Amino acid sequence: MTKRIHKIIKHSQKITLLIVEDNPVQMDLYRKQFLARGLDINLVEAHNGYEGMIKIGQYQPTIIITDLMMPGTDGFQMLVALKNTQALKNTLIIAVSALSLDEAKRMGEIPEGVLFYSKPIPFDTLEQVILKKIIKNEQVI
Repeated sequence: MTKRIHKIIKHSQKITLLIVEDNPVQMDLYRKQFLARGLDINLVEAHNGYEGMIKIGQYQPTIIITDLMMPGTDGFQMLVALKNTQALKNTLIIAVSALSLDEAKRMGEIPEGVLFYSKPIPFDTLEQVILKKIIKNEQVI
């Protein structure tokens, strides 16, 4: 990371990142990776799409990372429910799935503007996307 990015992270208002993931091992991996990378974020966790929607209402996250295949309300259903939510128009939404993009599109809707990545979780890419969002938010403030 550059010194400029470190300064922005240390002086910017913390962003809230919501992870929606039903697999406890994957959730722990997110937690450990983001901590190890020194990302100064408020991390909120949900274990299915329904819980994710509740946490979105409670915390208004800046970034949402969601799995797609989960019991109960899955990531597909959550994304469709959120796609026209005006309050989330500036929220970065990322889907990370064991499915390929083609498989995911066959199984459900991936709304326009949602970033999609296949597992294994691409932490280097996610870190860059999160840092860009932090910088963008800093410029708006």
